Amino acid sequence: MNKYYDIFTYTSENLAFSLCNSFVNSDDIKKKVQYHFFIEYLESQNAKTIIIEYNYFSKIYIDSFLPLYQKGFLEFSKQCKRVHFFSIEILEDEFKELIYNEGNYHNSSSDKYIGNIVIRPVPDSIFGESLLVPPPMSEGIRLNSLMNYSINLFGISFNLNSLPFLEQDKYITTCANVALWIALNRTSHLFHHKLPNISEINSLAGQSHSVPGRRYGTGFEVFQICNVIESLGLECEVRTEITVSSLKAIVASYNSLGIPILFGYSYNNEYTHLVTLIGYDIGKPGSKIKNPQDINLFSERITSLYCFDDQSGPYSKITIDSKNKVKNWNGDKIEPHVLIVPIAESIRVKYEDILIVIHPLANILDAILHFKNKPYWDLELLKSQRLKSKIRFNSVLSIEEKNKIIFSSLPEFIWAGKLIVSDTLIVELFFDATSFQVNYSAFCIIFYDLEFKSILKQFFNKQDNYIKGYFKELSSEYYYNLILESLK
Repeated sequence: MNKYYDIFTYTSENLAFSLCNSFVNSDDIKKKVQYHFFIEYLESQNAKTIIIEYNYFSKIYIDSFLPLYQKGFLEFSKQCKRVHFFSIEILEDEFKELIYNEGNYHNSSSDKYIGNIVIRPVPDSIFGESLLVPPPMSEGIRLNSLMNYSINLFGISFNLNSLPFLEQDKYITTCANVALWIALNRTSHLFHHKLPNISEINSLAGQSHSVPGRRYGTGFEVFQICNVIESLGLECEVRTEITVSSLKAIVASYNSLGIPILFGYSYNNEYTHLVTLIGYDIGKPGSKIKNPQDINLFSERITSLYCFDDQSGPYSKITIDSKNKVKNWNGDKIEPHVLIVPIAESIRVKYEDILIVIHPLANILDAILHFKNKPYWDLELLKSQRLKSKIRFNSVLSIEEKNKIIFSSLPEFIWAGKLIVSDTLIVELFFDATSFQVNYSAFCIIFYDLEFKSILKQFFNKQDNYIKGYFKELSSEYYYNLILESLK
C-alpha cells in the first residue's frame, strides 16, 4: 500500500518516531542533541499535531549528498520524508477537508503552521534542510536575517519567516560548510547572487570531489570561506581581533541590513566551531549600558546572540553575561576567534569608518550640550528603500523634513548614526555606504527632537567661532557645515 502521509498528536515519543528512518530508530533519535533541542522548541510553540509527508524529494539531498553516497556499495533512497508541525489539533477528516476544500479551515490553520523538518534516508546525520518559525520572542529580540518562505504541502500553501537549518554529516559537510550555506541563502536574496549547493560550495572553496571522505571532513579555513564568498561576486569583511564589545557592535550594525554573520569560536580549550549569527537580544527597554565608554554604543545593551548551529539547532542562543563572558547553548564558555561578514562589493565604507567619524561628533555634542543622561549612539546599515519607508510613516517629522529623504536620489546602501537619549531618538546622521571618500560620506542630518534642535541652533548662533574652531581642530569642518545647514 502506498502511504502518502501520517497524522499524530504531538508528544515527545511521537516526535522521536516521526524523525526515524530505515537506518535510525526512536532510541537512536533520542540520543541526538537536536532531538532534545526540537522538543524544547516545539513545546515553546505549543505544538499539537505532527503530519509526516512521505515520498518527499529534497533538491539539496539529491544534488549534493546522494551522488556521493551512491559511490559506495550501500544503496540509498532518493526519497526523503518531511515532518510538519502545527499548533492546532488536526484530525484525519479535517486534513482531508483541508486538502480538497481549503475553505475556512485553512484560514484558521495557516497561522498555526510551525514549520517542517526534512529527514534524509541515511544512517547518521538525518536532518536535512528544515524551516521553522522563530520561537516566542521578547520585545528586545531582533532576528533580522530571516526571510519569507512558502511551503507547499499536497497543494496547500503555508507561509513562514525563517532560514533553512541543516545538520552536518561529517563526510560531505562540516560546521563551516553548513554555516556558510545557511548564510548564503540569505545573501542570495539580499545581494542577488546565485545560491550554490553544498557540492558547489566545496568546489569553490578548493576542495576536491575525488576524496570526499577525507578532504570534506576537515572543514574550511578562513581563506577558503572567503574564496566561496568572493567567487559569488561579494566581498568579505574579516575581523580576527575580537573583543566582546566589538562582537556586539559588528553584529548589531551589519545584521540591521539582514546580513547573516559567520562567527568562529573555540570552546573547552580545544574545539573550534562556526555558526551563522542571525540576530540578537538588546534586553528590556530602558536597560542600562553595561560598559560605559567615552562614547556609548547601543550595541552594548546586547545580552545574547541568536545563531543557526548545526550541533544544536536553529535559533540557538549565545549568551553574554554581565562580566562579558560568552557562552554557547550548552553553557560552555567560548572564545571568539573570527567574524566574517559577506557583503556587497558596492558597500565600501565599514563600520569602523563610521565610528571614527561619529566619535569626535559625539564628544563635541556632549561638550556643548552637557547631557544629563549619558547619550548613546546606534549605528546601522540599511537600504535606501527601507529608510524612505521609515521616514514616510514617522509621526514626529514635518512634511518638509520627510521630503528631504523621500524625494531625494539616495545611495543604495546607507549607514545611519542615531543619537539616543533616555531611549528617545534625538538626531540621525546618514552616510553614503558606497562612497570612496569616507570623510565626506555624510549627506543628511534629521532632527527628531525640535527642542534639541532649537538649543543646538542657539548655541551655534551665539558661539559660532568657538564651535567652528572646535570642529576644525578635530578635522571635522565638513560636518560643521553640514550641521549648520541642517539647522536652518
